[in-house]
Amino acid sequence: MARYIELTGYKFNSEKGLVIGADRSYVPRAKYKGDVSEFTNVEYIHLNIEQTKSILFNYALLLEKIKKEKPRMNEEVYHDFTVSNHCFISFRKTNAGSGSEYIYIWINGEKYQLRTAVFINRLKKFVEY
Repeated sequence: MARYIELTGYKFNSEKGLVIGADRSYVPRAKYKGDVSEFTNVEYIHLNIEQTKSILFNYALLLEKIKKEKPRMNEEVYHDFTVSNHCFISFRKTNAGSGSEYIYIWINGEKYQLRTAVFINRLKKFVEY
């Protein structure tokens, strides 16, 4: 199942905000033989400009921490930052990887993996907008 996140920035009456849409797919119990039904729901959260800036500031701190980690075999280390009640970001490192190529954004308890450089560049463009 493909998953996606949509970032929409806005400016209204001199206020800026970011709306994040994230899909959530469900495969219900089969009702008959061969039933391949799937439901997709898109959830939206709102971040104000300060929360968006806090992601940019704290991602750099998390990146420093995760680069210093030295996980053992079969160990995963996470460093997280809570942005709001509905959103947090994290980096994961295993003994096999650098832990900085992808950032994880959690929306209402669902985890989405994004390329760090792409996500951060989009947020920087939004803040400058």
